[in-house]
Amino acid sequence: MEIHFVDSNIFYYHLLQDKVYGPRATGIIIDESFAEELELKTFGEAKIVTLGTVAKCNFADVSNVIVEDAEIGPRRLFVCRFPKEVKERLKLMGFSENIIVGVSAIEDAGYTPNTKKGVLKKVGFLVL
Repeated sequence: MEIHFVDSNIFYYHLLQDKVYGPRATGIIIDESFAEELELKTFGEAKIVTLGTVAKCNFADVSNVIVEDAEIGPRRLFVCRFPKEVKERLKLMGFSENIIVGVSAIEDAGYTPNTKKGVLKKVGFLVL
């Protein structure tokens, strides 16, 4: 996975190459060890369910997220200690074990995931 830092709060996910999107996830969820590597400051507590497993989480705010070629601005990330079962399932499915990028973030960037092909398709934005 490519991660380019502008400062410690701005990073980039190269989604097509590493297939890190989660078709049912709504936010951006990163593993605790990855958050430490990125030196993100965490706060608060929450529990989420991912791949049928409950995970204890904290939050981290970042000033900007870039999905492919689109800046989607500030985001609050879920920082969780991914249980072993979750990491194993992600790896088995061919996904990153460190991060799940939810559909909402992908759509905010003007993309839609093609889950059959494992790619993102640029569709632009729907404005009504």
